[in-house]
Order: sequence, then C-alpha cells, then structure tokens
Amino acid sequence: MRDRKSRFIILKCALVAQPDRAIASGAIGWRFKSSRAHQIFLERRPGGSSVLNMLSTKLSGRLDKILDSAVRLVAGEREITPNVLTIVGLVINLTAAAFFGMGRWRLGGILILAAGFFDMLDGAVARVSGSETEFGAFLDSVLDRYSDLGILIGLVVFYSLDEAAFAAAWDEGRKVTMGETIKYALENQTINVILSCAVLAGSLLTSYTRARAESLISRKCNVGIVERPERIILLAAGAISGYMSVALWALAFLTNITALQRIHFTWKEMKSSKLSGKS
Repeated sequence: MRDRKSRFIILKCALVAQPDRAIASGAIGWRFKSSRAHQIFLERRPGGSSVLNMLSTKLSGRLDKILDSAVRLVAGEREITPNVLTIVGLVINLTAAAFFGMGRWRLGGILILAAGFFDMLDGAVARVSGSETEFGAFLDSVLDRYSDLGILIGLVVFYSLDEAAFAAAWDEGRKVTMGETIKYALENQTINVILSCAVLAGSLLTSYTRARAESLISRKCNVGIVERPERIILLAAGAISGYMSVALWALAFLTNITALQRIHFTWKEMKSSKLSGKS
C-alpha cells in the first residue's frame, strides 16, 4: 500500500514538473497513456505550448486586463511614473517589516499583499504608458532585494526580542507599540542585531547594484564610499578597539549610502548614453 502511495506521489510530481517528458520516459503507466487525459496533455497549440502553458497564458492575460484597468483607475489624468509606484511598494514592505518586528502578523501580511499589488502595478503602468526603461527594471530589481531583506529583518527583530519586551502589553491585553519595541531594542542587545542585519543588507546590495549595473552600462560601477576593503577595516577596527557598536552604526549607514550612490551613478550613465544616442 505504501509503495502504491509513493508511486502516486511521484506521478503527481512528474506531471506538475514536466508532463510530456514524464509520459515519454515511462514514469507514467500504460493505463494513463491510453486514456483521454494522456491525449489532452499531448495536445499542442499552434505556438507549440502544452495545455498547462495555455491555461497559464489565459490566466496571465486576464490578470493583465485587471492590472490595466487598475492603472487607468489609479493614474487617471495624473502623471504617476512606474518608479514612484516601485518606491511606494518598498515603503509598504518596510512598514510591514516594522509590524512584523512588533509581532503584528496579520497587519504585516496584509501590507505585504498590498506591496505585491504595487509591484505588479508598476510594470502595468510602464506597459500602458509606454514608459518602460532599463533603469526602471534595474531600480525595481534593487528595491525588491531591499523589500525582501527588510521583511526578513523584521522577523529577526521579533524573534530576537525577549518576551519581557511584550509582557507589559500582553498583561494589559493590548498590542505592543512601535515606541515600546524601539525602547526595548535600545536598552538591550537587540539594536546590535538590527545593525548587523542592516550592515548585511547594505553589503549585499552594494555588490548586487554593481553587478546589475555593469550588465546594463558600459562603465564599471565601482563608485561609493565603502567597498569590501573598507568594510573589513571598519569591522577589524571595531573588534580590536572594543567599539563594535560604533563600527556597526558606521557600516549600517555607509554600506547603504554606497548602494544608493551606485543606483544614482547607473541612472546618470543611462541618461547620458540615451542623450548621446539621440544626438
């Protein structure tokens, strides 16, 4: 019985992953091969896509129509650029991260969904208005990384806090406020956990922005205040001197400033190359 159940699970996985190859390789028995379901899986559209791809295309098309309607409703006569919507999505995600840090799961989850809508909306606005640019795609990918890391940092903050941070509010039957969370974080080592996460985010984005930018522009994107050698020196100085908290504060600020400098540098390079191409 267990063997039959295992074979059924393997069959489902094979169908979801690569149905045509699963059938051809014999992973699926002759009973399925002789059935109507087998014929449906092997049916092809003129473009060469399977039925699963056809359903995905239909759903995607319907979603695009909904987004296009939302674009016209939100934008109206106003000039709302895709980049503005991308930044709004980032702000909403960071707000969700703050609520996660306070243990406000439902509100944080709702905000993540709202941010996801803006993440889809910026692409729809670019498509409808004809304002799709390489820099817009670059900015979107960088800010997506900040959103992801911000949400995870919020979770790290919550799970690094001691229950004492929430005990007073829970005893009174109310929710923890932002002020209480910050106060407790400053009084304990939680602030250093937050700073370490901020340094991690800034370090990753410093490298990511350079790699992403250099795939789009002709020049090397090695601008910025701190690169890896400077980060190592600051960390070593903090460790040797015993002022690691000071080093973390400096790195949390400088690494993220460096990432912003590289975003600005990429924007200037793309703008200048676009102008030179017109002339």
